[in-house]
Amino acid sequence: MNEQHAKYRVVFHINDEARAGMALRNLANLLDDAGEEHVEAAVVAHAGGVIALKRDSPHLADLERLADRGVRFAVCENTLQSRGLSRVAFLEQAEIVSSGVTELVRLQHEGFAYIKP
Repeated sequence: MNEQHAKYRVVFHINDEARAGMALRNLANLLDDAGEEHVEAAVVAHAGGVIALKRDSPHLADLERLADRGVRFAVCENTLQSRGLSRVAFLEQAEIVSSGVTELVRLQHEGFAYIKP
C-alpha cells in the first residue's frame, strides 16, 4: 500500500451456506496478502448464509481465526425471525443486525468494497 496508514475496507456477503467456505477462504487470503493491519473486514450473512455463522458450523475454526484477526460478523435478525432461529445458536462474536441487506448498503455507503463469492 502506498499510504502508511491506509486501510482497505471490505464487506463479504454470504447468503448461501454452500458458498461460505469460498468466501471465508477469499477473506483469509486477502488478510494474508494485504496484511490484516491494512484491512478492515466484515462478513454479512442473511438468508441461507446465516447457517455458516452458527456455533455448530463446519466453518467454526475458520470463523474463530478470522474473528481473532479482527473480522466483524453480522447476522440478519429478519432471517433469524423468519426461520425461527435463536441468537444463542450463533457465534458469540456475531453481531445481530436488524437487516442484512441494510447492513450491506450501510457499509457500502461508508466506502466498503462489496465482495460476493
